[in-house]
Amino acid sequence: MLRIIASILLSTCFFQGKAQSQVKVIGQFIGISSDTIKSVSFKASVLKHGEQTLEVSAFNSFSGTIEVSEGGICSLIFKDYTYNFIIGPEPVLRFRIESAPEGQMNIFVEDSRENEAYQFTKILMRDQYRMYSYFTNCNLDSCAYMMRVEEHAYRHNRDSISKLFPGTYSADFLCRFYDFHAPADARELAVAIKREILNQTPWQLSAAYNNKTINQIVKLYFDYAPDSGDALGQSIKVLLNKTESGSVARARLGNILFGIFSDYVDESRLIQFLNLSDDIPDAVLNEKCKRIALAMPGKRAPEILLPDSGGHEISLLETAAKQTFTLLVIWNPDCSHCLAAMPVLKAVYEKFHGLGLEIFAVSLGDDKHQWLSAVGKNKCNWINVQVNEKNKSQPEDYFISYTPSLVLLNKQGVIVKRHLPVEELDERIGRYFAR
Repeated sequence: MLRIIASILLSTCFFQGKAQSQVKVIGQFIGISSDTIKSVSFKASVLKHGEQTLEVSAFNSFSGTIEVSEGGICSLIFKDYTYNFIIGPEPVLRFRIESAPEGQMNIFVEDSRENEAYQFTKILMRDQYRMYSYFTNCNLDSCAYMMRVEEHAYRHNRDSISKLFPGTYSADFLCRFYDFHAPADARELAVAIKREILNQTPWQLSAAYNNKTINQIVKLYFDYAPDSGDALGQSIKVLLNKTESGSVARARLGNILFGIFSDYVDESRLIQFLNLSDDIPDAVLNEKCKRIALAMPGKRAPEILLPDSGGHEISLLETAAKQTFTLLVIWNPDCSHCLAAMPVLKAVYEKFHGLGLEIFAVSLGDDKHQWLSAVGKNKCNWINVQVNEKNKSQPEDYFISYTPSLVLLNKQGVIVKRHLPVEELDERIGRYFAR
């Protein structure tokens, strides 16, 4: 692991004004053999092509020009290391990468005022992230008092950076983001801070969507939004309209909403979002929305045709046609949650198989021996198939983002329910057979 702080936990990722279209980068590895590192990559949405790679010379150095569309946070990547830095108004960035004890590395951006400020701000923002974790889950007096102490420390550090590095990205934006004004009543502090976060979020700035924190803020927004019906659709529309129609910011916000809602067990938010997806100017996202709409409850399930242990291809839809219900299980033999779910699946299968339930289990693992070993050890006496190179994309039609994922089909091959929770499987399946 790096001894430096390799990632910012809480940041807005935008830069006031446009940066120059080309930035010269020069780097030197010290005490590290060029045989072990052949190239370095620069990766960020602020780069014109998303990612650029530079070769490392025999002199343990690299140099070149990276094309940027705007300033902001970028990542330097080599081997298993990632280092975040700022692309600002400076025309040249010089990196020094030194070996450290126990296989660690120290990485520096030399003579860069922007990146010196950024390193200070990372520590401040990490503290602010800790504050965020406090007040998103707590409203008791003791916790509120702790938040007030943290707020005071945050303000002090923020003001120090503003004085030390006036006019920099870090002082002007990173330290301003998540500023708040706490009320006197400690009981209301947590709610007040949440509202201030939402009020001060720069929704309209596209680069703000380059970091992980914005996902949490979007979720926070819907903590205050209605949960269902037309009101929910209106809330999604209001959030989208915080960005400009046709803008990059709206496209990025749309992608975040899609990622969040497609993971929810309750799909009401996803359905509402799909109804508004045409307002989002992103061809890739629009295509994903059209595809996932075909795998929603009430739609005929996308076909899966994969080989069993003997190499014989088995059809999901043909299997469904022979049973009252078919439970599609998408899993991975090296997933601990999947293996923990096997006793539950076995009990449900033994209880309902005689009534017309089949399990069609799709293994995503590419190790056949590991797959068959897990099937045998867990006595998975249902239909078991494994993805192969030719048909690797078939389970992707179900937009599975975690394993195990359970999808229930009826005799017509129509999806009855997605995201069935393992812990409620017996009760849910029993309910469907009782209808």
